[in-house]
Amino acid sequence: MQAALLQQLSEFWLKLNRREQMLALATVAMGILFVIFGAIRGALDYVDSLDRRIETLASDIVNYSFQIAKTRSVDAQYAHMANQHSSAWTETEIMDRLRQELYRLALRVPPTLDEKGIATQISNESGDLVTIPQLRNGTLEQTDEGYREYNIAFQLPATDYRNMLDYVERLQSSPQALRIDGLRFSRSPMDGNVATQFDIARIVVDNVTLDEKGEAEPTVAAEAIPLVAGDFAGEGCEIAASSGFVTASKHSIMISAQQTPGSAFYKRALPAGGVYEMYVDITAKGKARLQIAPGGGAPFPGERELVADGQPHQYRLRFTVPGDGGQRVALNVPQITLDESGTQVYIDNLVLKVLEG
Repeated sequence: MQAALLQQLSEFWLKLNRREQMLALATVAMGILFVIFGAIRGALDYVDSLDRRIETLASDIVNYSFQIAKTRSVDAQYAHMANQHSSAWTETEIMDRLRQELYRLALRVPPTLDEKGIATQISNESGDLVTIPQLRNGTLEQTDEGYREYNIAFQLPATDYRNMLDYVERLQSSPQALRIDGLRFSRSPMDGNVATQFDIARIVVDNVTLDEKGEAEPTVAAEAIPLVAGDFAGEGCEIAASSGFVTASKHSIMISAQQTPGSAFYKRALPAGGVYEMYVDITAKGKARLQIAPGGGAPFPGERELVADGQPHQYRLRFTVPGDGGQRVALNVPQITLDESGTQVYIDNLVLKVLEG
């Protein structure tokens, strides 16, 4: 059967002239090339899909590594917070601890806290940042959800608005987990001083247990900065929210260079003389630098060149706010300088810690 088929093909081939034979060979060659091209294209598509999967898994590994690395810090912060709670506290004890904290934060230089998060003293020679009148008793609300809520209202006499804003920031970063439910400012038309009415709530969690082997870091006021693209300003770059390279928040901030050098910064007013530590997760694609700088001035020493490998890295910068006298100084915290056109930088998990002041 096969021999007869080959014989017929041979006779058919011999009947063709040279031109027809060349066309037949070209047709067969094109068919073979088409089959080979299809196989190669399918293989390349499969390799591309594997590369995308590897990139996704690598990004997941980096994100999970960041979360694991932060576990100890989160556990330590929880231990400090848990020290501020006790299901055995009476209403009077809750009020006394809250009163001590409000007076401590009202000092220009707040005293330190002991290992249980209790103020070692509520007065010193630094003077008052704001003046608190005598505090009246608040109200304690008992819930069935495992916590109690203590509410207190008080009014502060008129003082410089910058001092008042500093006091509000301290309340928000207090280890007692204070919540500002009401905040009303009133200003005299003759000066810039403001009087403020506060409605403060403190949550006391019941039935909190601690691991006897748990280690805690020294209590430091830390503030996580909410990342909003509109809060950043820049020159020579585009700033937008992004879902890429997220390490802690729901979204990151993408900074893309449109010209060089470009810069983007988050402006913040901080008390003069204070010592701060900033840490932030940054992913860089291109040459860029992380800096702390006064508005319109030269960056502070210690700037960091970003690792341009397209992977998230955590950076820390410690700085002292220049000046004295309790005034607030406008700083770019942080400032990103982009040194190459097309550079992209993603920012997430921006945290500012108060070390002194």
